[in-house]
Amino acid sequence: MFSVASFLLEQNKNNNNPSEPSSSLVPTAKFLEDIDKVIEEQGGTSAVFQALEQLYTRYKILDSSLTRQKKSFQEKIPDLTNALQVIRWLQQRPTAPSQETGSSASEEETETTFELADNIYATAIVTKKDPQVVYLWLGANVMVEYSLEEAESLLKENLDGARDKIQQLEKELSFLREQMTTTEVNISRVYSKHLKIKG
Repeated sequence: MFSVASFLLEQNKNNNNPSEPSSSLVPTAKFLEDIDKVIEEQGGTSAVFQALEQLYTRYKILDSSLTRQKKSFQEKIPDLTNALQVIRWLQQRPTAPSQETGSSASEEETETTFELADNIYATAIVTKKDPQVVYLWLGANVMVEYSLEEAESLLKENLDGARDKIQQLEKELSFLREQMTTTEVNISRVYSKHLKIKG
């Protein structure tokens, strides 16, 4: 994924670093201990500095991508949670009105609103005959009919998956930021060495 100078990255990915996620997409930045040796081997400070800048730019792009992914999953959680609550509410409703209480038709109906689009709502009446199926948007203008049990199972699975993915992305971002810090330190040290050489 990263086509940068290999002298900037750790070669042995044996996962000795406890902060590194097990399936990390982020290459481990190497701390350049012997700056003089690295500069000599790579042909000067400008070559090393350029390679470090390239690595840092790639890390920033990856940071932006992972942050977008995390935000996308975070935005899905409220919708999934609300949909799951509605399914559970439908499952818990009494299946028929009580004959003893003599419920009127208006008590057997529930009026509710639902979102058609952003900031556009419509009113719906759920009658005493409880729905046995619901329709879920899957995306790409696709809606599928599910039984209440299937819908609950699917929504719960998607909600758990979104939460797991957010946790994974948080670990990736934390590890990535450690690598960015290492790279920033390397850039600073190479720049300081460059000033000493020039001065």
